[in-house]
Amino acid sequence: MTRKRIINRVAYWQNRLGLLNWDIFIKFEKVSFKKHEEWGDGVAKVDTNSEYKFATIRFDTLQTKAVDDAIIIHELLHCLISPLMGMILANFKSEDKKREWADYFHEQIVSELERIIIRINRRKND
Repeated sequence: MTRKRIINRVAYWQNRLGLLNWDIFIKFEKVSFKKHEEWGDGVAKVDTNSEYKFATIRFDTLQTKAVDDAIIIHELLHCLISPLMGMILANFKSEDKKREWADYFHEQIVSELERIIIRINRRKND
């Protein structure tokens, strides 16, 4: 996708997912090896602040062609799910694995919701 198309699709999905009360900022960055370790294998990463409802989605400039609606939906869903992270962290008993498990559950929820939305959207367009 081009940068312009990414920006347009983020706005489209922000509206469809009911996130118009969020300020979503978009950045395009060349991901260095050090940052890539933080990003994992993804082409995008989001940082959220659920209290003040703003987020920054960062897209790897070297991988923008790989961006599709599923990736955009996935990153935006992190905004919807981010308040749950506090609840997970507050209620998890094992301190040493708390963050690891919270991240795991958060990513699993977001990924499953992404798949559901993509399937529903495909059926609607068939």
